[in-house]
Amino acid sequence: MPATERLAVFPARAGHEVLSLVGFGGWNACPRAAEHVARAMRWQRDLGARLEALGHDFQLWSVARPPERPAEILRLSDERGQLHPDERPRAAELAVARRWYLWWD
Repeated sequence: MPATERLAVFPARAGHEVLSLVGFGGWNACPRAAEHVARAMRWQRDLGARLEALGHDFQLWSVARPPERPAEILRLSDERGQLHPDERPRAAELAVARRWYLWWD
């Protein structure tokens, strides 16, 4: 049987609200929702990041202001590594990437 695609609209103004509403996370190596919400709030505030899509095992983000300073890049690399240890991005990628795809199995 083919997979069923679904589209949902949430009463939210920001991605962290959507992550909270659906309780994203808490399975296998995927951190619990509270950790995703905290990171999303900071990314939205500091980087102008916007959650574009959310599936049962992935997040797609657009980033308006990638980090520029080495300390910011290192912090973001650590955060991304904590959320997704199997796919820690390289610092050079974080400094220019305008889209992030995070996936958990």
